[in-house]
Amino acid sequence: MAAIPRRLSHDADGPWFLDNGAFRAHVAGETWDADAFSVALDDVTEFADLPEFVVLPDVVGDAVATSDRAGEWVEAVTDRGLTPFGVIQPGRLADQFAQLPRDVEGVLVGGGGGPNATRDWRRSPTATGRRVVAFICDLAGERGLTVHVGRPGPNLAWWVHETAVDSLDTSGVVRNKCWDRLRRVEAASDPEQMALI
Repeated sequence: MAAIPRRLSHDADGPWFLDNGAFRAHVAGETWDADAFSVALDDVTEFADLPEFVVLPDVVGDAVATSDRAGEWVEAVTDRGLTPFGVIQPGRLADQFAQLPRDVEGVLVGGGGGPNATRDWRRSPTATGRRVVAFICDLAGERGLTVHVGRPGPNLAWWVHETAVDSLDTSGVVRNKCWDRLRRVEAASDPEQMALI
């Protein structure tokens, strides 16, 4: 599943989602632009194929601030007939699930960029990564939420075959033309598993 490109033009086949741009702004050292996100919400409602979901605005690496910001935006998403997903940051996972806005239908597993953040827990099949991903999937399952992994890294096969996540962000594969990653997963997967990507 691919995130919408920076310039709002959607011409790709297949499922896609609208990202909020917080991570991109964080990496660039910029302030997240709430006005641009609001305009993007209006713009996507004009597309023939609506996004599968919209990632509610978050604060990279800060679970508490992410919860507050998501609560401020969930109504703006649902009022446009779009499906909101909250962002799960590293740390305090059970608390984050408890604080998700009521109308959230799924979560995007984030995880990079905060002062204490580590990507290992979600980007590689380490023992810690396996436990954390299983815990996230269990918490989501208890609430009937879908789990989407953003920026899953090069190990797509692990996500597809050994976790209970519902979908993966493959925009990096598309952007970087790393088709071999998809071919390896496809060769070892049944068609139902390939629907994850």
